[in-house]
Amino acid sequence: MVSDVYDAIDYVEALDRAGKVTVDFDESADDFIYGEFDMGFFLGLLARLNPTDDAIFADIGSGRGQLVILAALTRKWRRCVGIEIVPILHEMACAALALVEKDKGDQISQCVFEKADFLQNPQLLAEADVVFAYATKMPVDGDQKLLMSRPLRSVLPLGARVVTVNRQLEEEAGYSLEEELEGPNPETGGKSVAYVYLVI
Repeated sequence: MVSDVYDAIDYVEALDRAGKVTVDFDESADDFIYGEFDMGFFLGLLARLNPTDDAIFADIGSGRGQLVILAALTRKWRRCVGIEIVPILHEMACAALALVEKDKGDQISQCVFEKADFLQNPQLLAEADVVFAYATKMPVDGDQKLLMSRPLRSVLPLGARVVTVNRQLEEEAGYSLEEELEGPNPETGGKSVAYVYLVI
């Protein structure tokens, strides 16, 4: 169902809309290489976290929105939020959501896609209970810990869960690493490592 939605997107229209918006980023930078995360691994992670029906899910670097829409279709949430800095990917996410809502509007949790740089707008996650970040290309410090660690912790409530993939948070910023899980990486044919943190 989810992959079929992306076949139906009007990409010409999405490209046109993306050309009319501005976000300050360098499209040629390696930090913005786009990749898809394995949907089966993702659903397994959500099942393991077992959030409540009134939880808020957020995906930092949500790309074209596949995981946000998948989360919203497969379990009940108060809201699902996708944050993406790249205009064309944001527009694809919005187009995909419109198609899903037209077809499955009564069967999907509320979704919102924000075109933003999370590091400049951490308040977008102020109420999030479950945060996901496929972090392979996200910026890191000299110890290879994600730079988003402290801004993210500054807005998340105690008890929230953060799942990062292939990069770790700085635990000293207020996180407890609960577990590391391996799953398939369709991009490389190898493995991805999911780090599951509790906000403390």
